[in-house]
Amino acid sequence: MCGIMFFVTSLPYFDHLAIKLVFAENQEIDKLFVSSLLEKIVEVLNLKVVQEVDHDFPGGGLTRVLVLSQSHLICHTWPENNFIHLDLMTCSEGLRFDSLRPIIELFSPKSILIQELKY
Repeated sequence: MCGIMFFVTSLPYFDHLAIKLVFAENQEIDKLFVSSLLEKIVEVLNLKVVQEVDHDFPGGGLTRVLVLSQSHLICHTWPENNFIHLDLMTCSEGLRFDSLRPIIELFSPKSILIQELKY
């Protein structure tokens, strides 16, 4: 039997959200669209980007990593399926995550799923 178990008695404060967005077929999911979406999230949540890295995939997919002073915001796109996945982790208390849905709704997705990850 193989496995690793460890116990942490004092975790630092953090929030971790996984966000799934599905868009209409006529929505172009390109770098400009991703930039607009991420810039709006960063602005409204008052996040600070310290580094940004993109990786382009054949066929138009994109992974963009925003290293934040508070942790990270990662975006993965599947333009062929009109799908975006966001991973947002922060270690700043007091962020208003209830403001995420109205921000995202500005970009007119067909469906939004925001899941808070608990550890």
